Amino acid sequence: MVRRIRRSIGPGARESHANQGGGASEMKSDAHACVLAVCGWKNSGKTTLLTEVIPALVRRGLRVAALKHDAHGLSVDHPGKDSDRLYRAGATVSAQGPNEVFIRRHRFDIDELLDLVALLARDHDLVLVEGHKGTPLPKIWLDRPPDTIASTAASTAKGGPSDELPPETTNVLARLPWGDGRAARLLEFIESWLPARWRSRELYGAILIGGRSRRMGRPKHLIETGGATWFERIRSLLSPHVRRVVVLGAGELPATSPPGGETAPSTPIDQDADGVLGADCGSLLRLPDAPDASGPIAGLLAALRWAPHGAWLVCACDLPQLSAPAIEWLCAQRRPGRWAVLPRGESGRVEPLLAVYEPQARTLLAALRHEGIDAPRRLVGYAQVFTPEIPGELLASWCDRDTPAELDELRGQS
Repeated sequence: MVRRIRRSIGPGARESHANQGGGASEMKSDAHACVLAVCGWKNSGKTTLLTEVIPALVRRGLRVAALKHDAHGLSVDHPGKDSDRLYRAGATVSAQGPNEVFIRRHRFDIDELLDLVALLARDHDLVLVEGHKGTPLPKIWLDRPPDTIASTAASTAKGGPSDELPPETTNVLARLPWGDGRAARLLEFIESWLPARWRSRELYGAILIGGRSRRMGRPKHLIETGGATWFERIRSLLSPHVRRVVVLGAGELPATSPPGGETAPSTPIDQDADGVLGADCGSLLRLPDAPDASGPIAGLLAALRWAPHGAWLVCACDLPQLSAPAIEWLCAQRRPGRWAVLPRGESGRVEPLLAVYEPQARTLLAALRHEGIDAPRRLVGYAQVFTPEIPGELLASWCDRDTPAELDELRGQS
């Protein structure tokens, strides 16, 4: 098995896949992965169509992976080269060049397709699978040219031209006839299907309460304005938009919350296991910080590792003017190619603590972690990070309050 990774996401080391959990079972539990199989009988033009469509998707700013099956074996290295000798000696081989990474490994005695799809989905916007018509993946079916159908039928005992789908092929979303314009039709389908698929993944809410509140002199999230603590108000605003709100950080929880809250394991969850997430969204779940990181990135990585297929709507605890329209605007910025949405205020400064992080953002945050950086605003500069300007009427939602004087000012406004 061979995997090539183009290094277009920027500088910094990549997080080890061995530390990312999951695999085949992880992909099976992810009903909203952005994966599409392009299938058809032999000579239906699968590879030709993909080579026409992929450049157009890349020009749209998407990172695209292509997964191909070859029943006749692979020819990817040169006999006698050091990399080939190491592979033939029994090792998994990784070779790095200026613009790509080459990984070649021996096949396991398991069905590796879903494992490979899950691996590629972690740092790509779309995974295109060529063939694999008997899998449960969503599919596009390509018809063969009419003369191929006729010649194939003439050579069979049954006779009669046919291009029927095989009985094992399910979950076919569209069927493209042979002829000019197929690339345009497939692009049109993807441009409609992919954003809906992207937005359909689970969205979780997280409230960061790990700061020490030195300037305020007391935990900011426990301050009351308008009859509720800042924490309770933020939680109530996030809840309608997310599957569940969790706590990131070791700060004290409001007295009305369950004592100490529920502490979650730091291992990834199986999102099919309702007993793990639970149906009672009234209880608080606290995620411990990632032990191999610090600062806000430790909380963000903890969330992305706990629900590795989910997107996260993250909010700091010191935003007492947070509004429902601001959350709606922020969520509306989500789309393929945007692994994180970090809004930009009037001064041009990005706001990473009222922001959205997609599952792929884990790759970028891990790169910062390897550089020893704990500030998520340093994600700016990656092509996959979107920094929209906050509308003027919503700016107050991103206004934090850090001192008693700022608190008095806020109370004077109410």
